[in-house]
Amino acid sequence: MESRREREPVKAEDGTRHSARCVEEAEETVTELRMALARAGIALPSLRIDPVTVARDAPCPLIELGRCSVDTAARLAAALRGRAPSAAETPDAAPDANGGAAR
Repeated sequence: MESRREREPVKAEDGTRHSARCVEEAEETVTELRMALARAGIALPSLRIDPVTVARDAPCPLIELGRCSVDTAARLAAALRGRAPSAAETPDAAPDANGGAAR
């Protein structure tokens, strides 16, 4: 899959094509982000396109990251810093809001 930086930018010349391409680009970006997070051992169960932002005549999608446990947030911060979290930074793994183990 080509990265977002390698794609042609969305042009607003044709509103219908522009809207369809915006939604397609958002879907591709969600997939890319989900795969990158998975490679880092992180899952954001609520990661999706915000349905409200695509329900307009001219969709302009936003990506909803959702809520996550403190453990997941600590691991996400560590991944963004480019290293694994230390024990001091990561609270004990506790069930997340969805009842499963935090990822």
